[in-house]
Amino acid sequence: SLPLVTLIYVLANVAYLAVLTPAEIVASNAIAVTFGDRVLGFLSWTMPLMVAMSALGGLSVHIMTSSRMCFVGARYGHFPVMLAQINVSKLTPTPSLVFLNLLSLVMLCTSDIYALITYSSFVESFFIMMSVSGILWLRHKRPNIPRPIKSR
Repeated sequence: SLPLVTLIYVLANVAYLAVLTPAEIVASNAIAVTFGDRVLGFLSWTMPLMVAMSALGGLSVHIMTSSRMCFVGARYGHFPVMLAQINVSKLTPTPSLVFLNLLSLVMLCTSDIYALITYSSFVESFFIMMSVSGILWLRHKRPNIPRPIKSR
């Protein structure tokens, strides 16, 4: 599925570049909406709807994976033990969800949405970089430790 998603994103960018001028791309607040206005005509109202649905899908995946990452990290002793608890009837990591919701409420205290996007993107990129660096460091310094997940 990863090559398919990559292909779709590349084709979308090629379509944007084929239809819009560089000046329109620079001036646009939302390139997909400008593209939709140009290509879809009277159906251009569907483009913001599709962008919102895509963002909602990404948000739901982020919520599900982030709470489970906190849960597993707590199980391995990297986070506080209280985050390792789980709701027995629903099998959801409720303390992790509450913790992430509290972090989200703290982030909402900013009045500048662009600063929030910049800071959250920076933090997420930092943690991804640290995770990849940790994997590479372990591969180099401890090549013989057992690894539960292997790629070929």
